Amino acid sequence: MLGEKVKAFIDKEADRVARSNPFFQATYRGELTAQQWEKFIQNIIYLIRFTPPHLKRALKKAQVQGLPTMQRFFSEKISEEVGHDKWGEQDVASLKGEFQEVDLDAINSGTQKMLAYHKDIIDRDCRLYVLYIMFAEYFTVIKGEELIGNLEKKCNIARDCASVITKHSDLDREHIIDDLKVLNHEEFSSFSDDEIEKILRNTFCFYEEMVNQCLH
Repeated sequence: MLGEKVKAFIDKEADRVARSNPFFQATYRGELTAQQWEKFIQNIIYLIRFTPPHLKRALKKAQVQGLPTMQRFFSEKISEEVGHDKWGEQDVASLKGEFQEVDLDAINSGTQKMLAYHKDIIDRDCRLYVLYIMFAEYFTVIKGEELIGNLEKKCNIARDCASVITKHSDLDREHIIDDLKVLNHEEFSSFSDDEIEKILRNTFCFYEEMVNQCLH
């Protein structure tokens, strides 16, 4: 089933990221600073704020493509994803004492490329956006707690400064079930394994570029 193939690919790539990615390695070594973590949170807030409009874009595309299962999926996701940027705002406030607005100077090219890629794949075929959703939710579940543990124990960054990760991890355990159902639906049967893998590889590439630029 496609869902299991996607899940297995994300498992493999997530382990690679944890072993070799500079940002994640900095957390393992206890070298990530509060300033670098704040940059990460700023980029996550910015990324999350585009999720509802991108879901609405995907919903309209699903209507045009005549995909009722995708329409239901995106419609439900829109209501689920509203307001999650507030968690990131609380994290910044915990780090700095206050949050006024996203620091646009902190938003890096990896984040911008990721957002541009989302629009591109949605306009190509709305079903491809489900692959990003599965990546974001499943990656957070399988690596989020490990990341937060390293922040607390090795980097002296409190869990209260990472609620955007912990709260997503809690919610996404249930969301993954829905993601897998959609990926296994017959409306996804027209894609080749190579097409699916290319989307996932590009997604990991942009994500790693985003987090690594938070180190500088």
